[in-house]
Amino acid sequence: MPYLSQNHPIADGKKLWGPQATKMLTEHWTANNIFCPSCWSALLQHVTNKPCNDLFCRNCNENFELKASHWKLSTTIQAWAYDASIQALNEGPINLFVLKYSDDFTITNFLVVPKYFFTQDIIEKRNEAKVKQKNWNIRLWTWGVIRFDRIPESWKIHYISNGTYKTRTEILNAWKWIKFLEEEDDKWKGWIFEIMRCIELMWKVEFTPIELYNKFSDILMKQYPQNNNIAAKIRQQLQDLELVGYIERISKWIYRRRY
Repeated sequence: MPYLSQNHPIADGKKLWGPQATKMLTEHWTANNIFCPSCWSALLQHVTNKPCNDLFCRNCNENFELKASHWKLSTTIQAWAYDASIQALNEGPINLFVLKYSDDFTITNFLVVPKYFFTQDIIEKRNEAKVKQKNWNIRLWTWGVIRFDRIPESWKIHYISNGTYKTRTEILNAWKWIKFLEEEDDKWKGWIFEIMRCIELMWKVEFTPIELYNKFSDILMKQYPQNNNIAAKIRQQLQDLELVGYIERISKWIYRRRY
């Protein structure tokens, strides 16, 4: 089983010395054990402590934010301060690494959410808190959380799942089919994301366009009020997703999810 080294200088038995120590330990492990999903190259840690930028690939310049937790990955993950997170995402796209470990440092899950899906939409503002600065002044600090439950499973590419490593080929193939989004026009990306989310929420391997329309047309109409032909848009996005291998057509009106 993969595990975080207990001999690391910031580890003390089975406990870590606070959140900052956990961050240092998990970043060190990731840089030494995880490869870039885009080009297979090794990852490096950023020297500066920049919000939402923990690691990067020197070969292809992909940036990665790492979030680690020993709690169950269910609803939310603590983010940076809300304003700092939004600013970082505005400056450029960032991929999200998520690491889950147990109390004895065993790593049970490690995954990446590609930058196309790590957007402002999944960062939620939480209540303001008073924080003391080094000069003893008090200022308000607004925390943000990453809504992990808003990220469909098909958007999460696993390196380690329930303690088992995925093969390099599985990881790179999963990354490859998502790459088509990089070439998509921004005005269509929202539609592709929404149809992928709808397919995920169907909780079915096989489905029809009519089922998608009946279940999600009201939601899509509210989200895109200027579009007067939701059914045609659904069919168009299904054709695009079929071309990139996200789904496959098994009969004239039936599709099957592949991821």
